[in-house]
Amino acid sequence: MNSKFFAAVLIALAPTRLAAEAPLIFIAPDVEPFYVAQADCGPGGRIGDLVTALADEAGLAVDGVLYPIARAVDMLAKGAADLTIMPKRAEFRAAGVLRSARPVAADALKAYWPPGAPPVTAPSVDELSGRTVVAIHGYAYGGLVERLSVDPSVTIKFISDPEAWLRYLGRRRGDVGLLYEGVYREARGRLEQPIPAFGHITLGFVFGYLYVHPDANGDGARILDKLERAYARLTDRDDPVVQRAYVGGAS
Repeated sequence: MNSKFFAAVLIALAPTRLAAEAPLIFIAPDVEPFYVAQADCGPGGRIGDLVTALADEAGLAVDGVLYPIARAVDMLAKGAADLTIMPKRAEFRAAGVLRSARPVAADALKAYWPPGAPPVTAPSVDELSGRTVVAIHGYAYGGLVERLSVDPSVTIKFISDPEAWLRYLGRRRGDVGLLYEGVYREARGRLEQPIPAFGHITLGFVFGYLYVHPDANGDGARILDKLERAYARLTDRDDPVVQRAYVGGAS
């Protein structure tokens, strides 16, 4: 992600309906695959759209700021922000931050390979040994990159963004690529020149939960309840924003 987004940047979330309560501060961490803003496509994305839809459905107003993950976690834990969406964090549990009962976002981590390349036949790190693996710079893939980096038979090629990743792997400059399915889909949709479909296998899932500080607008439990109820209504209506934010996996 472009470094200019690492400062306190106001996220231009779509306007929500007028609410009697003060706007909630949504802290948007730069954590994959739940980025709210990307340097190549501007503010928004699946999670930004989801937050806007939830707030609108719940009758709440939300302002968003984007920070690096460590600072985002610290701000919410200390009550300097009101809510976020990210995977489970031990820091939040220790600070008493409230968490939704079920995830509201998900993505599948997959291994992809271009036509003609040897397929990955099992969801195992051992299957990647001896290969050139293409990854996005800054993505940890749940610790998978760190595990691969200690295997001397694996060469890791880091690419700047998902679109460049697609073009690089499409030219067979790597044997296999790591990417989240939702990110993959959106990147393919932004390509000007189509490329052949890749083979793929699921390696695991990552889930994003709503986290709300207990003092948010004076009653974090009430805010979380409103947001969870809003999510349930949107889900019942098969809202496309909800479907786009929840890719693969079971809760």
